Amino acid sequence: MYLDAKQKCYEESKDQLCLQSIESVVTHFPESKWAGESLVVFTDYYYRTKKIELAKEIVKILKSEYSSNKEIQNKIQIIERHIN
Repeated sequence: MYLDAKQKCYEESKDQLCLQSIESVVTHFPESKWAGESLVVFTDYYYRTKKIELAKEIVKILKSEYSSNKEIQNKIQIIERHIN
């Protein structure tokens, strides 16, 4: 599910499918690594579509909910360099 969501988020004209797919992963697997990874993709999507405030909101969630996941935290640091 995660890979499908990620693919949709990087295809042109798939914005709505991207958002629905990410929400599906997060809803069905809220405690999983894949929910965190999906939120990282969501953050990148918001950044690319110039929705910086929404990207920052997702970063806050990632910092809080996935604080022990070093891989996700490293990705957040990279994203934050671009959105701040």
